[in-house]
Amino acid sequence: MIGETIKENRIKTGLSQDDLAKLLAVSRTTIYKWENNQQQPNTANIISMSSIFKCSIDELIGFNLIIDNHEKDNKKAIKHFIINVIVLFAAFVWFFLFCLMLILDTINQDATLVSLNIYFIFELLSISVFILCFITFLYFALRR
Repeated sequence: MIGETIKENRIKTGLSQDDLAKLLAVSRTTIYKWENNQQQPNTANIISMSSIFKCSIDELIGFNLIIDNHEKDNKKAIKHFIINVIVLFAAFVWFFLFCLMLILDTINQDATLVSLNIYFIFELLSISVFILCFITFLYFALRR
């Protein structure tokens, strides 16, 4: 809120509420109300404070905080998208390898018991990874 930024900048510049009130030709009570978000300064006072505090109007009214939050949200969304792509890619690789093993198994009918156990384990892993990927994808897709 603007009140906190006014107070932070006032303290940072070494001004008291009285000093700032004199510079802006308002009462100390008005400064107190601005800092406690009981009142909002008018445009002329915001422009004056930005020059007194040597900061932009955007910084004074907290516009940069809004932009920063949106940037963080965008970075989070990109991170989640990348995770989804990696997880889905892993699922498709497992599924492809599983299908390849099934094809090789049909070609080689005299499979031994050991190779059948390996196929079974691989089948369970591929199904588990695919289900995990699907659940992860749904989780991130429905979170929006």
